[in-house]
Amino acid sequence: MPKPQEDVLVVAISPFYYLDESGKSGSDINTRDDLAEKLLAEKNLGIKVIKLDSPIYDADGAKSQGKKVGSHLVIYGETKSKIGKRGEVEYHILPLSILETIMIMPYLDVENEEKNLLLSQGASFSMVTETQLLLTP
Repeated sequence: MPKPQEDVLVVAISPFYYLDESGKSGSDINTRDDLAEKLLAEKNLGIKVIKLDSPIYDADGAKSQGKKVGSHLVIYGETKSKIGKRGEVEYHILPLSILETIMIMPYLDVENEEKNLLLSQGASFSMVTETQLLLTP
């Protein structure tokens, strides 16, 4: 698996899963491409967009695909066709914990009264979770 770049935010976007009112499913690449264009239009943000080829259906699939391409975020979702050709889109935004360590504490040495080393422990902390954000405009 490639290591994500540290100087840009790498965003992987999959085609959205499509479901029409009669229950037929498919792949909606237009939603993926529109979102990618909007992100790439903002030149000052330092975002690299990777367009995935196949839809992602759940968080586990998003984690797997995102790690395969070395992304920091994965965006996937579902486009539902409603009566009257109006659609509803669900966006799932999943941060990956690839760059999760934001602070590493030095080793903590614990000694007893005789100055014998009892414990030596290091720790890392992160503000990144793998809890996805769901947007339904």
